[in-house]
Amino acid sequence: CDLLSSTCATQTGPPGGLPPALVRPLKFPTVSPGTTCPTSAGAEVDTRGFGGIALGRGDPVRPLGPFTTDGIAKDVSASMDPSWFGPKTLWYVVPAYQGPVLLRGSRLDGPGPVGFGEQPLVSALIIPPGPTLNEASGGYRTSPGGTYVMSPGCYGVHVDGTSFSYLIVFEIPAPT
Repeated sequence: CDLLSSTCATQTGPPGGLPPALVRPLKFPTVSPGTTCPTSAGAEVDTRGFGGIALGRGDPVRPLGPFTTDGIAKDVSASMDPSWFGPKTLWYVVPAYQGPVLLRGSRLDGPGPVGFGEQPLVSALIIPPGPTLNEASGGYRTSPGGTYVMSPGCYGVHVDGTSFSYLIVFEIPAPT
């Protein structure tokens, strides 16, 4: 929570830390360089608190940002650290799920880290249970910031909750 002040409603994490059920083994697919990135489909989302294209359909946790419905980021910008860039991203949790969330990312078509937050300070994003600082109308819990990378490519984010685990895949082109 100290590194994610835009997400946590308090500056302390959940008592007892992360539930063991959240820390599942990572299962990222490998994508051969130069082949098509198997991106997650996106769809228009419009709530009273936010709107735009969100990747994943019907998933309890989704990224909303400057994506196409084909899962390609657009309007990619540099962070304050010029070696990182990526789309501004609002990760949100549907009201029906009130448990914790763990997001971990990786490049799928080669080596490369993924960073989350207002700046790429954390390699894993934790959305604690309960209200978030920027909770949107209707009970949507949110974590604003960015999803940052160091090179263009195909990326995946492993999304884990206490009752689900899945992968969101997107392509990030070079900033223009």
